[in-house]
Amino acid sequence: MDIATGTGLAGMAALERAGDTGSLVGVDIAEDMLQVALRALKEKGFENFDLVVADGQKLDLWENHFDVLICSSALVLFPDVHWTLSYWRKFLRPGGRLAVHCFSEDSYVRGKLIQKAAAEFGHELIFSEPTGTVEKCRKLLEDSGYTSIVINEEVGGKYLALETVLEGWDRMIVHPKVRLPSLVSDPSIIESMKEIYVKLANDLVEENGQIWDPDTIMYCYAVKPPRLSFLNRQS
Repeated sequence: MDIATGTGLAGMAALERAGDTGSLVGVDIAEDMLQVALRALKEKGFENFDLVVADGQKLDLWENHFDVLICSSALVLFPDVHWTLSYWRKFLRPGGRLAVHCFSEDSYVRGKLIQKAAAEFGHELIFSEPTGTVEKCRKLLEDSGYTSIVINEEVGGKYLALETVLEGWDRMIVHPKVRLPSLVSDPSIIESMKEIYVKLANDLVEENGQIWDPDTIMYCYAVKPPRLSFLNRQS
C-alpha cells in the first residue's frame, strides 16, 4: 500500500520491485492527484493496481494484509504522526515492512523562512519537528510499535537564486502545513509577514549571490513485529 500516493512515483517504483506477482493499492485524499497517477501507471503498462480516494487516517481496507506500506514525503502532513504510524501498523501483516521518507529540521529554506516570519506574529507553524532528526525518527517508530528500525540519512542541498526564494512565498502560504490565509484573517498582517520573509531571505544571500537550500532526507524502514515474537515473550 502506498499512502498519499500523489502522482504515483513511489507506487510505480514499488510495483517494479514487486514484479509480476506483486500488486499495489494507492491511497490519496485528492482525486485529481490519483487521476495523474492513473495515467502514469497505465503509460508504464502496469495493470496490477487499485487506486482509492481516501483519508490516510480513515482506511476501509484489509487489516493484517499488506506486505509493505510506504509513504513518501507526506508523513508530516498528518496532524498526529505518532497516532498515524500506530494506525497504519494494523494494516501490515505480522512481519510486514514500513518505509517512510522524512526531511531534516533544517531542510527547505522557504519553509523555514515562512516559519520564522509567522512566529514574529505569534503563529507557530510545525513542519518536520516530529521527524526532523534520525534520533526523532527512530524514537517515533519505536513508540509506534515497530522493530528492526533502519534509518539511512542522505545529506544534500542546492543553491537557489534569491528571486526563486522570494517567488516561493505565494506558493508556501497555501501549503497544507501553512495555510496562512485561513490562519490569519488580516491581510495587512500577512503582508507584514512577507516583508519579514523578504528580509530574512536577503540576509541569507552568500557571496555567490545565491541562497543555500538544505535537503537532507531520512529514509526510514521498520517492521511490524511478527506474532511469534509476542508468543515467545509470553512463554
